[in-house]
Amino acid sequence: MREKGIKFGFVGCGQGGGKIADLFAQRGYKAMAINTSPVDLAALTMIPAEHRICIGTRLGAGKDPRIGEEAIRTDASKVKAVLEEYFYHDVDFVFVVACLGGGTGTGVVSDTIEIAREVGLTTGCITTIPLTSESLEEHKNALKGLDILSDVAPTPLYLIDNELLRIKYGNKPIMGFWPMANEAIVNSLDEINQIPNRPSNMFVFDREDFFRLLNTQGCFVPLRIEIELTDSQDPTKMATAFRQEVVRILSEYNFQGEAIRVAALLVCPESYRVNAESVELVYQECQNLTNAPTLFRGLYIDKSLQRKIVLHLLLAGLDIPVNRLQQMRTRLQELSPEIVNRLHKRVSTNLSDDLIEWDNPNPLPASRRRTFGARKDAAPQDGFMDVKSVVDNIEKKQVQPTQPAAPQPSATDGGDNPETYKVLTVDQILNLMETANLVDDRDKKKKGFWNQFKSNVKKR
Repeated sequence: MREKGIKFGFVGCGQGGGKIADLFAQRGYKAMAINTSPVDLAALTMIPAEHRICIGTRLGAGKDPRIGEEAIRTDASKVKAVLEEYFYHDVDFVFVVACLGGGTGTGVVSDTIEIAREVGLTTGCITTIPLTSESLEEHKNALKGLDILSDVAPTPLYLIDNELLRIKYGNKPIMGFWPMANEAIVNSLDEINQIPNRPSNMFVFDREDFFRLLNTQGCFVPLRIEIELTDSQDPTKMATAFRQEVVRILSEYNFQGEAIRVAALLVCPESYRVNAESVELVYQECQNLTNAPTLFRGLYIDKSLQRKIVLHLLLAGLDIPVNRLQQMRTRLQELSPEIVNRLHKRVSTNLSDDLIEWDNPNPLPASRRRTFGARKDAAPQDGFMDVKSVVDNIEKKQVQPTQPAAPQPSATDGGDNPETYKVLTVDQILNLMETANLVDDRDKKKKGFWNQFKSNVKKR
């Protein structure tokens, strides 16, 4: 196993985040997992059992992020102790990993980032947004989760669109699709992290360069582009091929604005003497396409490559992909009132409590500064777009569910004041029943038992 440039640690939140963290553990990185579901934690084979933290008292979150938030706040001290003991002395940088849309990952990711910061760990975030085919509730959860993340402002935010992974690996059998997609996420970052340890007689991308790139606030996007080498003597041919691929991939990713810092790392085969002018033109194209003030260069030889050349293009400081989020918002806005009412319907659990939609005011005690769905008092930090502004019109089209009005006693129900109720004993109720039986038929409508009962018993 090759040496790593930066000693990363990974904290997997929820089912999806835990699986990605488990793959990083397989690559030799330190990793831990946080979940409300013991079953999901048991499925992780590479993370040691003592670093699989079960939080809360439930057996999952049922796609309700409020349950995840309640659990992480209840067991914050447990999570903090493991983070400090496992990561503080032997890790340079911690990525908190979560797949937005579900209950646990969406609910705990922001609090986990804050706990890691309290420990003193340099912390970023790797997160995914749902497929377009996933449920409306998952899309809504993801938008709200990104809103909370914009408040926390993780640096960097490595945002992955599952829809792009579906386009790339969707032709694979279902049993292999998600493992392959997770492998792609892990392999991309792991391959890049091996580059700072590679020797080079030319341009070197060292650990400090990588740290500076990661500490750029905004979205982080690593691109891996591979092209076939030809025997053409035209120095512009390679640069043109890379340019076309970069433009195509960036348009697919929907990221807006220009990067603040960029790294262009070329890995060439040992047997092929790449023209120096071609290499310079590649760097120039990367600079022109991104218009970044800072460009880190790297040029390396890899004996395993034959007639291919690989470009790792790392973009840091990008704005969040507004177009993709707009598509998710539009899908919610186009809902019919009937579906919206069902989306807002109260959910009864088997624990005898009622849980309302998590973007409504949270009735749980807020021991920390943030609650799901609450308005942020402060503006987001520089470099991060307030996702709330992207989705602020969702609620305007949604019809709020009407609450059934409590029945009000009328003046015909008997009693002097229909708004005043009293609690009756069993004996009083029996007396009312006996009195009702003696009432003439013509007076039953006015003075019958149930009318008298309604005018006297307190509605609970």
